[in-house]
Amino acid sequence: MKTILTAGLIVACASVASAETLPDYSGSFLCKLTASAGLRLNKEAQTWNGVIFDVRSQSILMKIEATGEKGSSTIHAEFGRYRISFKDFGSKDAPLQCVSNYASAKFVREVPIIDGRIDCRAFSSHYQVNLTDKKIQIMFEGGYMDDWKENQDTPYVVVGVCEKVS
Repeated sequence: MKTILTAGLIVACASVASAETLPDYSGSFLCKLTASAGLRLNKEAQTWNGVIFDVRSQSILMKIEATGEKGSSTIHAEFGRYRISFKDFGSKDAPLQCVSNYASAKFVREVPIIDGRIDCRAFSSHYQVNLTDKKIQIMFEGGYMDDWKENQDTPYVVVGVCEKVS
Protein backbone atom coordinates (compact mmCIF):
# COMPACT_ATOMS: atom_id res chain seq x y z
CA MET A 1 0.00 0.00 0.00
CA LYS A 2 2.87 2.35 0.86
CA THR A 3 4.41 1.71 -2.60
CA ILE A 4 1.14 2.48 -4.38
CA LEU A 5 0.71 5.69 -2.39
CA THR A 6 4.30 6.79 -3.16
CA ALA A 7 3.83 6.02 -6.87
CA GLY A 8 0.59 8.00 -6.87
CA LEU A 9 2.29 11.01 -5.30
CA ILE A 10 5.10 10.88 -7.86
CA VAL A 11 2.59 10.80 -10.73
CA ALA A 12 0.60 13.67 -9.18
CA CYS A 13 3.74 15.79 -8.75
CA ALA A 14 4.79 15.08 -12.34
CA SER A 15 1.34 16.14 -13.56
CA VAL A 16 1.52 19.41 -11.65
CA ALA A 17 5.02 20.11 -12.99
CA SER A 18 3.98 19.46 -16.59
CA ALA A 19 0.86 21.59 -16.17
CA GLU A 20 2.90 24.74 -15.44
CA THR A 21 1.53 27.63 -17.41
CA LEU A 22 3.67 29.32 -20.01
CA PRO A 23 3.92 33.12 -20.03
CA ASP A 24 1.38 34.90 -22.23
CA TYR A 25 3.22 37.26 -24.56
CA SER A 26 0.16 38.43 -26.49
CA GLY A 27 -0.47 42.13 -27.02
CA SER A 28 0.41 45.07 -29.24
CA PHE A 29 3.87 46.62 -29.17
CA LEU A 30 5.16 49.88 -30.62
CA CYS A 31 8.74 49.46 -31.78
CA LYS A 32 10.59 52.74 -32.33
CA LEU A 33 13.46 52.36 -34.77
CA THR A 34 16.76 53.88 -33.67
CA ALA A 35 19.47 53.00 -36.21
CA SER A 36 19.88 51.43 -39.64
CA ALA A 37 22.55 50.78 -42.23
CA GLY A 38 22.69 48.86 -45.48
CA LEU A 39 23.52 49.00 -49.17
CA ARG A 40 22.30 51.25 -51.99
CA LEU A 41 22.81 50.81 -55.73
CA ASN A 42 24.62 53.61 -57.56
CA LYS A 43 22.77 53.36 -60.88
CA GLU A 44 25.39 55.21 -62.95
CA ALA A 45 28.39 53.22 -61.69
CA GLN A 46 26.36 50.00 -61.16
CA THR A 47 28.06 49.52 -57.79
CA TRP A 48 26.64 48.88 -54.36
CA ASN A 49 27.75 51.25 -51.61
CA GLY A 50 27.30 51.28 -47.85
CA VAL A 51 24.82 53.80 -46.51
CA ILE A 52 23.38 54.89 -43.16
CA PHE A 53 19.60 55.40 -43.11
CA ASP A 54 17.86 57.86 -40.78
CA VAL A 55 15.00 55.84 -39.25
CA ARG A 56 14.55 57.82 -36.02
CA SER A 57 11.08 59.04 -37.07
CA GLN A 58 9.86 55.54 -38.02
CA SER A 59 8.06 52.96 -35.88
CA ILE A 60 6.73 49.44 -36.36
CA LEU A 61 3.57 48.05 -34.82
CA MET A 62 3.95 44.41 -33.74
CA LYS A 63 0.88 42.40 -32.83
CA ILE A 64 1.20 39.08 -30.96
CA GLU A 65 -1.89 36.85 -30.72
CA ALA A 66 -2.02 33.70 -28.60
CA THR A 67 -3.08 30.56 -30.49
CA GLY A 68 -3.36 28.29 -27.44
CA GLU A 69 -0.97 25.89 -29.19
CA LYS A 70 2.26 24.68 -27.68
CA GLY A 71 5.36 23.11 -29.11
CA SER A 72 8.56 21.47 -27.94
CA SER A 73 11.98 20.55 -29.27
CA THR A 74 15.08 18.81 -28.05
CA ILE A 75 16.44 22.19 -26.92
CA HIS A 76 13.29 23.64 -25.32
CA ALA A 77 10.89 21.37 -23.47
CA GLU A 78 7.79 23.50 -24.10
CA PHE A 79 6.93 26.88 -25.60
CA GLY A 80 3.85 28.77 -26.68
CA ARG A 81 2.97 29.40 -30.33
CA TYR A 82 1.64 32.76 -31.49
CA ARG A 83 0.48 34.59 -34.60
CA ILE A 84 2.75 37.58 -35.05
CA SER A 85 2.39 40.45 -37.51
CA PHE A 86 4.28 43.64 -38.28
CA LYS A 87 3.37 46.84 -40.06
CA ASP A 88 4.66 50.38 -40.31
CA PHE A 89 3.00 52.50 -37.64
CA GLY A 90 0.21 54.57 -39.18
CA SER A 91 0.14 52.55 -42.41
CA LYS A 92 -3.20 51.55 -43.95
CA ASP A 93 -1.55 48.48 -45.54
CA ALA A 94 -2.30 44.99 -44.28
CA PRO A 95 0.23 43.77 -41.71
CA LEU A 96 2.92 41.30 -42.75
CA GLN A 97 2.26 37.88 -41.22
CA CYS A 98 5.36 36.29 -39.73
CA VAL A 99 6.19 32.61 -40.27
CA SER A 100 8.68 30.22 -38.68
CA ASN A 101 10.06 26.79 -39.45
CA TYR A 102 11.42 26.18 -35.94
CA ALA A 103 10.73 22.55 -34.97
CA SER A 104 8.81 22.10 -38.24
CA ALA A 105 9.69 20.83 -41.70
CA LYS A 106 7.85 23.77 -43.30
CA PHE A 107 7.12 27.42 -42.57
CA VAL A 108 3.97 27.90 -40.48
CA ARG A 109 2.15 30.95 -39.08
CA GLU A 110 2.30 29.65 -35.50
CA VAL A 111 5.55 31.24 -34.35
CA PRO A 112 7.19 30.02 -31.14
CA ILE A 113 8.16 32.50 -28.45
CA ILE A 114 10.93 30.92 -26.40
CA ASP A 115 12.17 32.69 -23.27
CA GLY A 116 10.71 35.96 -24.58
CA ARG A 117 12.46 35.66 -27.95
CA ILE A 118 10.89 35.77 -31.40
CA ASP A 119 12.64 34.68 -34.60
CA CYS A 120 10.49 34.73 -37.74
CA ARG A 121 10.26 35.84 -41.37
CA ALA A 122 7.83 37.96 -43.34
CA PHE A 123 8.29 38.67 -47.04
CA SER A 124 12.07 39.19 -47.49
CA SER A 125 12.69 40.28 -43.92
CA HIS A 126 14.02 38.44 -40.90
CA TYR A 127 12.59 39.66 -37.59
CA GLN A 128 14.24 39.04 -34.22
CA VAL A 129 12.66 40.38 -31.05
CA ASN A 130 13.73 40.06 -27.44
CA LEU A 131 10.63 40.94 -25.41
CA THR A 132 12.59 40.80 -22.13
CA ASP A 133 15.16 43.37 -23.26
CA LYS A 134 12.58 45.21 -25.42
CA LYS A 135 14.83 45.05 -28.50
CA ILE A 136 13.97 44.45 -32.17
CA GLN A 137 16.26 43.76 -35.12
CA ILE A 138 15.04 43.53 -38.71
CA MET A 139 17.15 42.43 -41.66
CA PHE A 140 15.84 43.02 -45.18
CA GLU A 141 17.64 40.63 -47.50
CA GLY A 142 16.24 41.68 -50.87
CA GLY A 143 17.89 43.82 -53.49
CA TYR A 144 21.52 42.88 -53.92
CA MET A 145 20.84 39.36 -55.19
CA ASP A 146 18.27 40.59 -57.74
CA ASP A 147 19.65 41.14 -61.22
CA TRP A 148 17.79 44.38 -61.99
CA LYS A 149 20.02 47.15 -63.32
CA GLU A 150 17.98 49.89 -61.55
CA ASN A 151 17.24 48.09 -58.31
CA GLN A 152 15.54 50.25 -55.72
CA ASP A 153 15.53 47.55 -53.00
CA THR A 154 18.25 48.19 -50.47
CA PRO A 155 19.44 45.38 -48.18
CA TYR A 156 19.60 46.70 -44.64
CA VAL A 157 19.57 45.97 -40.93
CA VAL A 158 17.56 48.15 -38.54
CA VAL A 159 17.34 48.07 -34.76
CA GLY A 160 15.00 49.62 -32.23
CA VAL A 161 13.19 49.34 -28.91
CA CYS A 162 9.67 48.02 -28.26
CA GLU A 163 7.10 48.97 -25.63
CA LYS A 164 3.88 47.11 -24.97
CA VAL A 165 0.92 49.41 -25.68
CA SER A 166 -1.97 47.00 -25.05
